[in-house]
Amino acid sequence: MKPSTLGHLISARRIERNLTQAQLGRRLGLDQSRVSQYERGEKIPSKHLKQLYDVLGINPAEVFAEIDDLFNATEKAIVTDPELTRKEQDIFLSAYGAATGRPSVENATYYRTIGDGWDDMMRRKRDEK
Repeated sequence: MKPSTLGHLISARRIERNLTQAQLGRRLGLDQSRVSQYERGEKIPSKHLKQLYDVLGINPAEVFAEIDDLFNATEKAIVTDPELTRKEQDIFLSAYGAATGRPSVENATYYRTIGDGWDDMMRRKRDEK
């Protein structure tokens, strides 16, 4: 997940719970400026992630679903870009796959065969989890 997406989720949940950044920071043993950095996406709360999830009632499955949606949307954008040749698509997908640890080129081969059924296939994959 992009840090800014996680930051938005942290901010939204904090506000839902009527907490200020300073109050949330105290619960986590942090100062207000660090919470602000998390919300703006300037820092990733790796050491405090579990505690943040607990305090804000965030289900990790929500976060992973957003990450999966982001990966799938990126792969779809590469595969369906009419300005890219197939070779260029494969180069981008290989680099993307190496950076994310996903089998993007193998996924793309499958995605190309289903054409407009992409969104239905992604819903089915998500429902299987």
